[in-house]
Amino acid sequence: MAVLQFLAVMCSAVFAVSALYVTLVEHPARLSAGISAALLEFRPSYARASVLQVLMIVLTCLCCFGLWLSTRHWSWLISGGLIGASIPFTLLVIMPVNRLLLDANSPPTEAMALKLLARWERLHLIRTLTGMLGFAILLAHSL
Repeated sequence: MAVLQFLAVMCSAVFAVSALYVTLVEHPARLSAGISAALLEFRPSYARASVLQVLMIVLTCLCCFGLWLSTRHWSWLISGGLIGASIPFTLLVIMPVNRLLLDANSPPTEAMALKLLARWERLHLIRTLTGMLGFAILLAHSL
């Protein structure tokens, strides 16, 4: 059980902090370089970050679910659910924006790209906040 708890806290921390980094540092820096540069940077950054984030979400959820099954303590279920909600939120809400930003064959105009990147920023902030909240609940329960 201690191993599951460690993995749940660690994976949720990696997810939450990486999302926070993208929100506060990477995305603003990408936008400050100009729209063309932002689109060019978004594509490889997204490809690399998505693998790490999905892995951390899945591991957190599995560990939290296992901990909930063995303890029936609600905090495992709530925190795992908050972090796990990132997957359907991404697939249903953020992915349509991602598809337009990632389409190298038919890239958006500069004006449309600016709107899409601003929308992506707002949507990613929601993921960041739910990830941070899930991590905070896990950390508080673990301490």
